[in-house]
Amino acid sequence: MKSNLLKSLIALLGFGGFTSCFIAAEYGCPHADFSVVVNAQDPKGEPVMGMKVSIVRGQTDTIALGLTDKMGMYYTKQQVDGTTPVTIKIGLDDIDGTAHNGEFESQHLYHTFQREDFVGGDGDWYKGLASTSYTLTLKEKEQQQEEE
Repeated sequence: MKSNLLKSLIALLGFGGFTSCFIAAEYGCPHADFSVVVNAQDPKGEPVMGMKVSIVRGQTDTIALGLTDKMGMYYTKQQVDGTTPVTIKIGLDDIDGTAHNGEFESQHLYHTFQREDFVGGDGDWYKGLASTSYTLTLKEKEQQQEEE
């Protein structure tokens, strides 16, 4: 009797006691891919190299970090655990001062990938791929005037 109860408890906890995707190797976990393309340009439409791009899920889960290239482009493809919708924060920060086309204000925007945005899923754990792209025209930082 105790043996059957213990086996039942272990079986129950093994499948129902863990709701996190940390045990994906054993049981599987819903997951999806998404890709983001960011094109950074100055007010004249010229590409801005060296802008720091961050992709954050939730409040603190940085899932991608990089710099725009000489064409002002940044691309990433990431896999995320969990189910849709997936909301990400895309951030652009000027970290090199005036080195590339001037000094620019930071920009941040949110994008939500909805269930219907994902294509090519397997009908089971893999939900598919969703893509988005943004062309962001950066605003130049205003020069602070020195006090006289």
